[in-house]
Amino acid sequence: VEEPFKSKTKEDSKTISLQLLQQGKTIADIADERGLTRGTIEGHLLPFIATGEVSIDVFVNAETREAIMKAVMFSKDKKAAAIKAALGDTFGYGEIKAVMYYMEKEGIGG
Repeated sequence: VEEPFKSKTKEDSKTISLQLLQQGKTIADIADERGLTRGTIEGHLLPFIATGEVSIDVFVNAETREAIMKAVMFSKDKKAAAIKAALGDTFGYGEIKAVMYYMEKEGIGG
């Protein structure tokens, strides 16, 4: 009984974050308003890039997107940790995951 309620609550939380973003709030604003970390809010919103409900531009600019896409394309291991290791500290996990969701949505790489 506890598990379905738990996952439903997580889905609701993600939806709330999405709705606040769609209202024009920034990730930092949403985190402050909801009493959650920026990383948690990013975790809520990142999967919505693959569905087209959130723009990649919320997370990265075109230059960053291109740099990360190249690293993903040339990496044998398509996990965020491997991409982060290849790129070093230049880009954060949120940016890398955003680009990976974007590539999934656009059918790039694989």
